[in-house]
Amino acid sequence: MAIVIVGMLDEREEALKIIKEQIERQGHKTILIDVSIGTGAIVSSLRPNVVCDEIVRFAGGTLEQIKGMLAKERDKATSIVAEGLTKKILELYKKASFKGSSPSQV
Repeated sequence: MAIVIVGMLDEREEALKIIKEQIERQGHKTILIDVSIGTGAIVSSLRPNVVCDEIVRFAGGTLEQIKGMLAKERDKATSIVAEGLTKKILELYKKASFKGSSPSQV
């Protein structure tokens, strides 16, 4: 079983790295999910288990579509990412990839 960590690697890499290392130091596995939807100008050295492109595809979109929405439809873009993230987390939960609240408690 693992503990899921969700964050934006293009903005919070150092903090996410510390969280990941602390969890792993306690003997737990981690699943790092990157939800960065920025320009890609900042490239993280920390590699996620799940990239934002996969998250967006779970919601039926593309990362290019999301990036194109950021200037005028940021709320809609983040809602699409949130929808995909929810679906991915539920998939991981159903596969027993991590422990957590049951879907009825989410």
